[in-house]
Amino acid sequence: MFHKDKVNYILLHIKQLFRNSSPVSILSLGYIVIILVSAGLLSIPASSAAGMGTPFLDSLFTAVSAITTTGLIVVDTGSHFSLFGQLIIILLIQTGGLGYMLFVVLVFLAFHQKMSIQSSLMLLESVKKPLKVDIVHFVKIIIILTAIIEITGAALMSFFLHSFHPSAHSIYSGIFHSISAFNTAGFSIYQDSMCSVKNIVPINTVLILVSTLGSLGFFVLYDGGKILSDRLHGLHTKKLSVHSRLVLLCTCSILVCATLLLYATGHSEPGTTLFQELMQSLFQVSSASTTTGFNSIDIGKLNESNLLLIIILMFIGAGSGGTAGGIKMTTFSVVLLSVIAIINNRSSVNVFRRRLSFDIVRNAYAIVVLTLLWIIIAAYIMTITEQREFIHLLFEVTSAIGTVGLSTGITADLSISGKIIIIVSMFIGRIGPLSIGISLFKNGDEASYKYSTTDIFIG
Repeated sequence: MFHKDKVNYILLHIKQLFRNSSPVSILSLGYIVIILVSAGLLSIPASSAAGMGTPFLDSLFTAVSAITTTGLIVVDTGSHFSLFGQLIIILLIQTGGLGYMLFVVLVFLAFHQKMSIQSSLMLLESVKKPLKVDIVHFVKIIIILTAIIEITGAALMSFFLHSFHPSAHSIYSGIFHSISAFNTAGFSIYQDSMCSVKNIVPINTVLILVSTLGSLGFFVLYDGGKILSDRLHGLHTKKLSVHSRLVLLCTCSILVCATLLLYATGHSEPGTTLFQELMQSLFQVSSASTTTGFNSIDIGKLNESNLLLIIILMFIGAGSGGTAGGIKMTTFSVVLLSVIAIINNRSSVNVFRRRLSFDIVRNAYAIVVLTLLWIIIAAYIMTITEQREFIHLLFEVTSAIGTVGLSTGITADLSISGKIIIIVSMFIGRIGPLSIGISLFKNGDEASYKYSTTDIFIG
């Protein structure tokens, strides 16, 4: 009887703890549990190709990299891990890309159960969507679109890889890389990532398209899919939302401008044709800006101007509410538009003839500042723990918090401290620095009083 009462007492306190915790805290705890379980599975002998097991820190690093859809690795995915280990990684990538709360919704739907208020709040934290759209309907559409894109990508990749590998291997490779691309994870079963196929146009094209679709954000896919569906059925449709138009405009602008910049600053090997140089530039820019993390050129051999350009792209990232990382291009756009408004002495920040709310502008600045602050702290610590060039350390940290996965080749040789810094950076990048900050330091409602104003000198 004593033990039963004790168990009930513990369960009661756990329920109360969850009830009093913010959705972000519970989401973070859920990710931590998944990471620890997965790291344990990846460390067992059955997960390694040699059957010798993997050190727990390396398994933890891999699990965090997969669930955050980053793609940084300390051991080669294709040669070190067995099929069982690779399946765990791909499952983590899919879970992390969609957000594990979407899988919770699937369970509720499968058993015809209604979601609790707390579950709905956690889902809203993990998926960005307009309030007027029903959350369950939205999730159904996301899952359907994800399946269509990943299956199509896998089929095309398998077809184009067939001439390089046996049928079974090409099919598996196609599935693995399609899932990795759509979830902007950058994990590859090839030791050189995509360097061996850098001049194969169909493969490059499929990877660029699939990763771009994944990086736009689920609402952009939902928005575009709804308009396309309405037009096919002959229904009157509205224009794309302001958010979708901004994301698409930023995506196209960044791809074009950054591709030309990377091409102009030179990165190709001797004997490469003009078309091949442009294709490699486009692929690498797409990989960095969508935060996918595949590389078709040796990142470690790039000059500083190339590395700085890629760092900027990784920092900005792609669309909000999708599989991509970075501060998000909409966040960067809001900050840029607010600066333009200040220069033009306008009191409001406008986009596509619409005015942005003060909360959106404030949150955008907070995300940029917090992300930059963490990059500075992490890079500073790593200058102490690692004997590497600063540009390479800055690249590694930005890649981690942007959940990109590109590296100059130093990841596997990092010290224990360095690996821990990168692990924490990847986790912060996945949850979001602003979400973590609000969860840790939220002190309740806004105070009913206000202090008197004062002036300080700035600029």
